[in-house]
Amino acid sequence: MSSITVGTRGSTYIFTAVFYDVDGVIINPVSATLYIAYRSNGCLEEISIAMTSNPTNWTANWDSEVSDGGKAYWHIRSAGSNKAALEGELQLQ
Repeated sequence: MSSITVGTRGSTYIFTAVFYDVDGVIINPVSATLYIAYRSNGCLEEISIAMTSNPTNWTANWDSEVSDGGKAYWHIRSAGSNKAALEGELQLQ
């Protein structure tokens, strides 16, 4: 699933994910990580943020104050997977 969100630079964004197996059953991976790529002072920055679970809803917060206006790309992966469970784009104004 991919999404584009238009938002305000300087806002804190909350990312959430639930993981499913191939049969659509909710699973709880060992860990999950949010990855974000954005520009700061014109330079590309890439960060990873460990997500927390409660118990199967994974969440992470990102303060976009560090970003220039423009696009920030993100994706969420579970431990041991190289495929994004969720991905999207923030258009920061």
